[in-house]
Amino acid sequence: MQRKYIVLSLLALVLIGIGAYLYNQREAAAESLARVRNVVYNFGDELKLVPTLAPHAEFVTTMNKHYAMYVHPDLLNKWNAEPATAPGRVTSSPWPDRIDIDSMVKNKDGTYTVEAHIVQKASGQSSTTPALADIPIRLIITMGPDGFQITDYQTL
Repeated sequence: MQRKYIVLSLLALVLIGIGAYLYNQREAAAESLARVRNVVYNFGDELKLVPTLAPHAEFVTTMNKHYAMYVHPDLLNKWNAEPATAPGRVTSSPWPDRIDIDSMVKNKDGTYTVEAHIVQKASGQSSTTPALADIPIRLIITMGPDGFQITDYQTL
């Protein structure tokens, strides 16, 4: 009889352990998604501050100041070499107001693919006015030593 209680107790402990493990995994996944979402939204807030048609030295300085926290150095270097491929402010109006996320998917390799669009606004538009234009984009977000960063950017 005592053996039966020991077996049942061990079984209960195993089930509790599995439940705790699964709960922690779900919480970690939700936290990672929130961190990826924050990288995208915060990067989107910086877009209007980077004038892509400025003189090259000004563009590089401004881009490094506003994007370095969110964008991997390899991608920054690519944009430094090819400013026309970098996102940012092209004209005084419209300008990139923010990024709205359409979907986020965790890939098998641990990266995240984010489908989104850059919302363009014009002078005098309120936050409730519909966007002047949307630019669809795809971002790859990768966890590195400094946290999540954008490692690939494509305009769709």
